[in-house]
Amino acid sequence: MEIINQAADKFKNMQAELCEFLFGMLREINVLEREFVARDKKLFEEKRFSETRDMFAEYRERYGGIVKDKCTEKLLAKPYGMSLNSEILYAFAEEDFKGIDGRDCTVTFEMSAPKRAVIEFRCKRSSQERADKFTLIKQGDKWLIDAHNWWSEYDCVWHRGQI
Repeated sequence: MEIINQAADKFKNMQAELCEFLFGMLREINVLEREFVARDKKLFEEKRFSETRDMFAEYRERYGGIVKDKCTEKLLAKPYGMSLNSEILYAFAEEDFKGIDGRDCTVTFEMSAPKRAVIEFRCKRSSQERADKFTLIKQGDKWLIDAHNWWSEYDCVWHRGQI
């Protein structure tokens, strides 16, 4: 995955650390989603619908375990781990991801201040171009994800998202 580094010269060296921090968390979420999509499918096939509620409670709890120390309180105040889709939400963070057009995402790293960075993914998913933008901030000596926004060519508007 190629990353376009548009950071100010004095911050260009932060790209590897911050991208790996974000990609690492997103990949953990992907692993969790794949596990629970498979479990949900199995419950459905076996008509064990009564077990679905407990499964989703476990999913949300484990999801929270992944994100709680990596996101700001502001972002965690929004609901997370609320649904499962067969299309993994953050598949674009995988090393081998190819959009529907067979191309990699365009990933851009921007940083112009010592305590704020933005990482944007843009690629073709489903039938249209989509983008996800993550804002990271430094609180004390720790980097945290502070915001997630998403965009699609359907309405060409940036929307506030949750993690």
